[in-house]
Amino acid sequence: MINLSANDSGLEIIQHSTCPRVKRVIETADFSASSSLAISCINIPLSLAAFLGNLVIFFALRKATSINAPTKLLFLNLALTDLCVGLISEPLFSFHLMSIALKRWDLCRFTETSGYIPTVALCGVSLATVTAISVDRLLVLLKGMRYRQVVTLTRVRILLIIIWISSVFTGVSFVWNVRVFFGVISILVVSCVVISTSCYAKIFLTLHRQKKKTLDNYRQQPNQIAPLNAVTRYKKSVSTALWIHFALIVCYLPYVTTKVVTTFGVVTPSLLVVEAFMATLIYLNSSLNPALYCWRIKEVRYRVKETLCCI
Repeated sequence: MINLSANDSGLEIIQHSTCPRVKRVIETADFSASSSLAISCINIPLSLAAFLGNLVIFFALRKATSINAPTKLLFLNLALTDLCVGLISEPLFSFHLMSIALKRWDLCRFTETSGYIPTVALCGVSLATVTAISVDRLLVLLKGMRYRQVVTLTRVRILLIIIWISSVFTGVSFVWNVRVFFGVISILVVSCVVISTSCYAKIFLTLHRQKKKTLDNYRQQPNQIAPLNAVTRYKKSVSTALWIHFALIVCYLPYVTTKVVTTFGVVTPSLLVVEAFMATLIYLNSSLNPALYCWRIKEVRYRVKETLCCI
């Protein structure tokens, strides 16, 4: 086991790149290149699936009419981001793993920088968008009839512009300082997960309190079922957003945990392979979302079939 502590210049060596540290670990311990190459090859079909799947979902969402415009814009942004992950970030990540497996340290720094910046920018947009969707679902419940006045297309567009700009700046910070870069990412991921989880907890607690009251109010009025139907539709939309949120947590948190360890703690060749696999889980999230859309949103499923038939 290799422990690169601060006294051993471990943290200084990743000031601007992790490649020197990875090189040091690999060249002073047994390292099998086959694992990195295998993970790199796994990302190739995942990249294709993310690109094609989200491309179809993007056009299907544009045709959907059952989703209100601000919420649909958030889903469109998420699909577009996942599409770019499959088209740009995942292939660059595969090239980076290949450069490490082949010990091409002259290429490692280039593939690392060109891979991390778009990956963090795009994944940051995905994470922030999923968080925005959870807040959007909570506002539907809390604001009621005033929701359309509070959540407008203009405000959602402004929010998305801010998300894109801040995510790009976070990605570019990799060039400035790698330690700060990974520290900021860890804080942002945890913050977004906490916000989303809090929103869904608030939603389900509020629905639980209102359930008995709603049933009592409409039990004696069987002809007035519209509010109950509205509640059912709302619960379904929350369930869809919650599945997307859960998939993101499962895919993102293991990598963040592993990356904190490899950046600030003990590093071994085996741990580097685990880190690469956990990174693949993040890219897998972009391939899973289209399946979740088709499974949870009936109109999107219909539009996808319609689009595929046209193709």
